[in-house]
Amino acid sequence: MLSRLRRLRRDTTDLLLSAVGQVLCLAALFFPAACLRALLILLGGLVGCLVGPQGLGGRGAHLRSWCSARWAWGALWGRNLATLLGAEESLAVSGWSGPDGALESLSPASGAVVLAAHAGAWERGVRELAKRGLRPLVVVAPWPHLPRTQRLVARLRARAGVKTVTRGFAGWRVAVEHLGQGSAVVFLIDSTLPGRRGRRALPFVAWSIAAPDAAVAWAARQGAALWVATAQEGGFHLQVLRCADGSMDAAQQDMNCPQRQLADRSVALLREAIERLPRAWAWVRPMAILCIALPFLLLSCAPLQSVPMLPTDPQQWTLEAEAVRWTGYLESSMQVTFSANRLR
Repeated sequence: MLSRLRRLRRDTTDLLLSAVGQVLCLAALFFPAACLRALLILLGGLVGCLVGPQGLGGRGAHLRSWCSARWAWGALWGRNLATLLGAEESLAVSGWSGPDGALESLSPASGAVVLAAHAGAWERGVRELAKRGLRPLVVVAPWPHLPRTQRLVARLRARAGVKTVTRGFAGWRVAVEHLGQGSAVVFLIDSTLPGRRGRRALPFVAWSIAAPDAAVAWAARQGAALWVATAQEGGFHLQVLRCADGSMDAAQQDMNCPQRQLADRSVALLREAIERLPRAWAWVRPMAILCIALPFLLLSCAPLQSVPMLPTDPQQWTLEAEAVRWTGYLESSMQVTFSANRLR
């Protein structure tokens, strides 16, 4: 009975989110793009002020900066949602042309592997790759218990020529075929958990993420260019990662440029960019926790005021929750299960 109730809660959340998405798709048919984008940024900012993570303004921040940070966090989600619905905005991309630019490193026969994070206008960024003829494919983590919502997002991306696959054997097979056609394959690596299947943990902004060793090694085997897309004011910067001799040849990889060095460098570049512009990061793990808590709110299993406000600045943070049961992995590769009426 309990498992059936949990399944009902998850289905309710999925149905609600997908229904809201369908309503927004309908609204996009009648609203001008500029009005729709302004409306979604406004709504996102208001929601961010109401339920946004409380650590955004930093410790001891004044009320004005605290509200401003929460507004910026919510507006970031609204801006990316507007892009999904077709209300795009201008985007500046640096590092594309020039002798050391991304275009010069691109081979029509092998494509490019792009490592990025949920920072800045990431949805607009992949659309920009599509406009430049790279037919991007985004490899994403599966959305737990939200299949309808995930399919809706994939359809909205497909309208702009962006393909989406989930991680796993089937996703890798599609990505291999896609890369072989000279296209771009994008990995959003800030949502990858360490500790599974021998993944290395690397420090990020507020937690550790899994090192993109597999993506880097795969790019080397395929002879593809390796780019890191870091967010900056008004757009992105494309950084080309090269070995010491300027190559990405797999036969020379162990001798001249260990793959771990490239993986570590990519994570460091993304982390440094977010630390320079912390409000441009979407903090996907707090968002995931909010999605998990949403079914409890919808069915009145917990009052709204009891949902913890999650801090999202790169500092230590604590969490209080009620009626918690969790199964997963720790960084030490141990799988644990615990349940409690109250957790702090």
